[in-house]
Amino acid sequence: KREHLWLHWDGNNNKIRERNYAAAMAVGATPQSVIPNNFQRVTNWLLDHKPPKYPFPIDAAMAARGKPLWDRECSSCHTFGKAKTGQVTTRMEELGTDHHRLDSFTIGLVNKFHAFKKPPFDFEAYRKTKSYSNTPTDGIWARAPYLHNGSVPTLWDLLQPVEQRPTKFYRGYQVYDPEHVGFVSQGSDAARAGMLHDVSVAGNSNTGHLYGTKLDDSQKRDLIEYMKTL
Repeated sequence: KREHLWLHWDGNNNKIRERNYAAAMAVGATPQSVIPNNFQRVTNWLLDHKPPKYPFPIDAAMAARGKPLWDRECSSCHTFGKAKTGQVTTRMEELGTDHHRLDSFTIGLVNKFHAFKKPPFDFEAYRKTKSYSNTPTDGIWARAPYLHNGSVPTLWDLLQPVEQRPTKFYRGYQVYDPEHVGFVSQGSDAARAGMLHDVSVAGNSNTGHLYGTKLDDSQKRDLIEYMKTL
């Protein structure tokens, strides 16, 4: 089910093998230094890897109420097997999230990738897109902070209007927040262990992805309870 999805936040490549080699090259690997058999092992592991189960109790009744909300608000873009999942289908004007990551991957860079042919490095699948990919949400409870740039600390915050989302918080503190579903991002301990995220900095904006923000608070809690099961 992971085969041929468009990868990276902007959906610029749908070949896991290419993606893995490019990631290795970014941290210094060369065509001479990589071991293809090991890369294939990593690819095979990624294709059917299962996310960890949510480690805290889940309210079954709330999750049951949240399932139809998920189906209505989220599923068409984020559930494996749906036509839009793993595709770039939502116009940037509608999505409204920070554009800097999208802008940074230029046509010129795509051309450079296409011209770089030194086996086993061959990056023909790279492309320039105009928005972000609809990412599958398996294990979404463990993926905080949210949005492509990590600008929203918890699922609860993601379901709030932009003006109610935190504007400054700390990323990197590894204490889980089961109430809001994410990691603790405020307070002295988070400040000591983490790194400040300020949404006013270019590339850090927490705008957009307003799906589900118009639900009432009880519906949001039910939806989040269901998302813990993904």
